[in-house]
Amino acid sequence: MITELNHYNLLCPMGLIEKLKEFYIEVLGFEVGFRPGFHMPGYWLYRNGKPFIHLFEGNDELTPAANYLNHIAFTVTELEPLLEKLNAHNIIYKESAIDEINLTQIFFEDPSGLRIELNYTNKS
Repeated sequence: MITELNHYNLLCPMGLIEKLKEFYIEVLGFEVGFRPGFHMPGYWLYRNGKPFIHLFEGNDELTPAANYLNHIAFTVTELEPLLEKLNAHNIIYKESAIDEINLTQIFFEDPSGLRIELNYTNKS
């Protein structure tokens, strides 16, 4: 039985991995944590003690992340601080309300072009 998302992995061109690491740390509040000594350079980015995002360096001939992976969605408990960070980093985002389920969604892209979705349950 599946109970939660364990992690997702981005195989990144050499010149992009540092930009992705900084984006996920500065904008979404992840932090670099322990990563086993794999033969490929990279990072594991943690949130709440769990390694959610694995970044591995690949070659510069890789295709953009958005070819098959459509988006990654995160549940958030506070919306305003994240919107402030997106604005501070000049990240363009789209806000969408789904009134039937009391949900606000925010959509934007990471530096690789992967779409990120934030889901916030509105307080009644």
